[in-house]
Amino acid sequence: MLHTHTLSLSPFLLPFSQEPRENLTGTRGAFKTYNTTKPKINAWEPKVAPRA
Repeated sequence: MLHTHTLSLSPFLLPFSQEPRENLTGTRGAFKTYNTTKPKINAWEPKVAPRA
């Protein structure tokens, strides 16, 4: 049996596809990662010893 079913949608117009948008690489609108973890090492805070 030969299947004659064809895809009625163009491959460029799929229901889950989005409209094209501008590439923001190198601009202020580009995605920037940020750290969400706590530091594992605490910064050293010197304690001043009184002088004799």
